[in-house]
Amino acid sequence: MNNSALNNILKIFFTLGTCGDFRTIRYFAKKYKFFVPLYKLYTIFHGACIPLCNDIADSVNYVHAPYGCFFSASCKIGENCTIMQHVTIGSNFINKKENGGAPIIGDNVFIGAGAKIIGKIKIGNNVNIGAGCIVVTDIPDNVTVVMNKPRIILKK
Repeated sequence: MNNSALNNILKIFFTLGTCGDFRTIRYFAKKYKFFVPLYKLYTIFHGACIPLCNDIADSVNYVHAPYGCFFSASCKIGENCTIMQHVTIGSNFINKKENGGAPIIGDNVFIGAGAKIIGKIKIGNNVNIGAGCIVVTDIPDNVTVVMNKPRIILKK
């Protein structure tokens, strides 16, 4: 174990996980069950729900820590993704009888603040998803997705 890993572990312990590196805490919680309560404390402190059982690459970058993020237990996130705060990556089923599922996100994807990715969809590689986007359909590789302008749907 090198010095930087030891420094990260000490920082996590002495701050009770409140300002440690999320990837380091997640790595150790998956490897050693002793770290699971610290991982849960860290996610609660940040208002996040990111289960240990989902398939998230170790190189995912949380720019502002995982503040307010919610990830489904069955979602998959590829390498070198950047995720901003308050992102939801969720499944679209309430019970197992429905034909739903969770998103599969490719490599090198940027997900803007407040974006919602819902359902059994596939996000391609090298995709940029703008802030506040609601994505419910498949997205091909090498594109940028932004919201359309707001529109009135009901007028009283």
